[in-house]
Amino acid sequence: MKQNQVRYLVGAFVVVILLLLANLIYNYKHITTFNANVGHIVSKDIPALSLTEKLLFNLSEQRSLVRSYLLSGNELDKEKYEASTRVMDQLFKELAGTPHDEQPEDIAELVKENENLKVMIDEQIFKVYDVGNPEIAQEIFRENVRPVSDILFDKLTALRDTSESSISSEGNEVVDSSKTLLLTISIVSLVIILIVITIAFITSRFISLAFRMQVKNTKELEEKNSELFQTKEQLRNIFESLEVAAFSFDLRTKTLLQLSPAMEKISGIPMRQFFENNRAWEEMVHPEDMPVYLKYRSGYLNGLKTDQEYRIIRRDGDVRWIHGFSTPIFDNNGTQIQFNGIMNDITERKLAEENQKKYEADLTVARDAALHASAVKSQFLAAMSHEIRSPLNAIIGMAEILSNTQITTQQHNYLQSLLRASDSLLQLINELLDLSKIEEGRLQLEHSRFDLLELVEKTMETMAISAHKKGLELTCDISADVPAKVIGDPDRLRQILINLVGNAIKFTAKGEIGVVVKYESTGEHAGQTIFSVSDTGIGIPEEKFEAIFDRFTQVDASTTRKYGGTGLGLTISRDLARLMSGEITVRSAVGIGSEFLLTVSLEKNDEVEAVPASFDFLQGLKILVVDDNSTNLYILSNLLTSRGAVVVEANHGYMALEKIKQANSMQDPYRFILLDYHMPDMDGLHVAKKIKEQFQDVRTTILMLSSDNVTTVVKETEKLGIDKFLVKPVKQMELLTMMKETIELKQRHSQPDARRIVQVPQSLIPLRILLVEDNEDNQLIVETMLSHTPYQLDIVNDGEQAYQKVMAKEYDLVLMDMQMPVMDGYTATREIRKWEAETGKAPVAIFALTAHALKEEKQKCLDAGCNEHLTKPISQNTLIQAIHEFSLSISNSAALDKIPVIVKANYEHLIPSYIEKRHNDIIRIKQWIEEGDYENLRILGHSLKGSGAGYGLNRISEIGAIIEQASKERYAELILRSLQDLEEYLARIDVTYQ
Repeated sequence: MKQNQVRYLVGAFVVVILLLLANLIYNYKHITTFNANVGHIVSKDIPALSLTEKLLFNLSEQRSLVRSYLLSGNELDKEKYEASTRVMDQLFKELAGTPHDEQPEDIAELVKENENLKVMIDEQIFKVYDVGNPEIAQEIFRENVRPVSDILFDKLTALRDTSESSISSEGNEVVDSSKTLLLTISIVSLVIILIVITIAFITSRFISLAFRMQVKNTKELEEKNSELFQTKEQLRNIFESLEVAAFSFDLRTKTLLQLSPAMEKISGIPMRQFFENNRAWEEMVHPEDMPVYLKYRSGYLNGLKTDQEYRIIRRDGDVRWIHGFSTPIFDNNGTQIQFNGIMNDITERKLAEENQKKYEADLTVARDAALHASAVKSQFLAAMSHEIRSPLNAIIGMAEILSNTQITTQQHNYLQSLLRASDSLLQLINELLDLSKIEEGRLQLEHSRFDLLELVEKTMETMAISAHKKGLELTCDISADVPAKVIGDPDRLRQILINLVGNAIKFTAKGEIGVVVKYESTGEHAGQTIFSVSDTGIGIPEEKFEAIFDRFTQVDASTTRKYGGTGLGLTISRDLARLMSGEITVRSAVGIGSEFLLTVSLEKNDEVEAVPASFDFLQGLKILVVDDNSTNLYILSNLLTSRGAVVVEANHGYMALEKIKQANSMQDPYRFILLDYHMPDMDGLHVAKKIKEQFQDVRTTILMLSSDNVTTVVKETEKLGIDKFLVKPVKQMELLTMMKETIELKQRHSQPDARRIVQVPQSLIPLRILLVEDNEDNQLIVETMLSHTPYQLDIVNDGEQAYQKVMAKEYDLVLMDMQMPVMDGYTATREIRKWEAETGKAPVAIFALTAHALKEEKQKCLDAGCNEHLTKPISQNTLIQAIHEFSLSISNSAALDKIPVIVKANYEHLIPSYIEKRHNDIIRIKQWIEEGDYENLRILGHSLKGSGAGYGLNRISEIGAIIEQASKERYAELILRSLQDLEEYLARIDVTYQ
């Protein structure tokens, strides 16, 4: 029995265990199903539902922001839209990466539709709106963007509904599984407890595990439900906080479902009245806008998305502008069941638009008035310039003519005062014209290639005359890294430098004026050129640093001021500097002096090196520089030392004699002595005498430097046998070239003297000239200016007479005034050109002789058919030189055997030796061409270019420039042609001294 019982018990135990195992397996299956369902809900359905809700909210917000932006143009709405777009992109990325039941192709299609919607809004709406077409942008929004947005909205809504349905279905399954699981576990647990404690323990562990999992999943479900609730609350809060009135109307029940609180603010009546009376809003529509509103209502009632602007009348009588927008909602059968919409108060925008239109109209009127005033001012200045220049021409012309007659010294002084006053008045006219053009933005800078070093040195040479008259030392230090060739406006740069240096001279009673030029590279071809103009004058108070750049302003503006001037120079100079992408600043101390810093942007031209590399003859050359001015000592020493010379300085005559004595005693004399003419205790002339008497060495050359009168100094130095003379401030290239020529001449000292004496004839070429001028004074001036020339002059009073005269008689040149009665010069010139074209006559040269100085007037004369433009008042030398240059272009006249050149009388003793040297140059050019020595050819060309124009021999400067450029390019044929031109010019030159 017992064994049978045991057997039965064992069998029963086995059966129970098998049943228990079967129940455990069954329960494990339910647990797995339970976990799977819960996991599916947590990992797929709830995240998908949350992301979908957020996407729907952001999509609605985007549409609202776009509509608001189109209505108000508020950039904040656009920025909010862009932020919402970025959120949408992120949400779609999260949705694509979240597990869900939807196919990946469906999600990708949603992302693609979102991208299309974003592109349509950016490209079709915002761009159209931003270019000024809000109505078109709104139409595009209604017709194109809104349907795409609705489709995306519907798909997202369907995705949300799918997630909600999945959560509901799987939740029910979880509940059922949970009940079954609990019941089974209870039964199995009782059986296990009755059968075996170990099995119960194992079962309890499974129950405990399952319970913990259930609690965890339940907690997660509660958290997700709380999140969903918060999302709904956020949507409700957003709806209620909208500044626009949002509503939803059910067409089936004819009831208002939702209405945002903003409606009460817009309409001025309680919200409940809209829920009680469906026509409450329609009753507020302005009678004049009722047709517009009815059309708008008909649209959304018929299933169309519509928006419209119209007015309402609030109960307090206030009229407000409303922008309404409505969207229909359909069921699955395509039947419209409701419509949603917003109404925005756009009254402020409408008022702003009206004010803007009024402002633009007023602005247009003001602009037209300003343009008219500017044009009147320009016409006035041009007319005043012409009217002042005409009598001024007579004054200056007569004064120049009288100065060349037999007059007393006192009368000559009176005439010089008259000429200075006339020049000051002419300068004032030019400054006023410049100021006017700068103010109107009509001043155009030239963009031409020029030699910066030559411009600076020639400007300083011109200003040195004024400085030396006041006993001032004018120095010029050009840094070695300053490029020689630059691109810019040379005339305007020269104008600024003349003004700055002129002011320094004017406000300095004693001491010196220093000009320093440096260069700062800012790129491969660009850089800032820095000009420093310093003086030891009266100085400027710090509080006046900016005021001096104001127009018509000076440091001393009192009626008893010592210094004259218009106060326009610095104003125009700073404006010109700024046009050159530069600036002018000032540093000063009262009683000590001032420093003006000018910076301008000049494009570097790399065709020519900034520092010539050809002066290697200076390497190791021993040179003594004698000057009592420390600045001059520094400049000359730096110039020569940087090129390899061994320079010794002496600041007075006694020191110089001592250093010469020491050098001679060591059998190492100086090759050059640069000697200043004016020094205290012992001047340069006495030092030169001592050197000639005591230490003269055949290898030593004395170069005299002076700021005194050229004629006086030259005569005194020639008596001592010193034939090398330079005027301060010394020009670098002139000094170096002179030193090189001196060494070369001594090296060829044994060669026969190739100099020739040149006879300077005193004749001019006869020409037939017609003067067309209605002013009798100007007729007399021109006639007197040309009275001592072989020119045959006829005079007529107006353009009609000129036209008849040209048809009746042949002329070489017509000097045409442009403003005359009967027929002006423009018309006369055009008629003459027309007659010449019809008859086949060779065109006669016509020079416009007018008081108009504006660039536009010059172009007007050239457009009328004039060959050249001369501005009144005109000096005798300028007029004769212009006629002479014209005569060079005539090739069929027998009178061209000689070339007339007018040179200042104080150069009369210099011209013969200068021309002799040029004949020697011809010999050297031929020799260097045979030897292929292009470097020496380039140096000589540069020397000719810089020296000829200084004496009035402009053709030599032109030939020198060609030789210099051709030498750089090793173009021998062009150098030979230039050599022939130079020989011909020297053979035909006919100099007249005046």
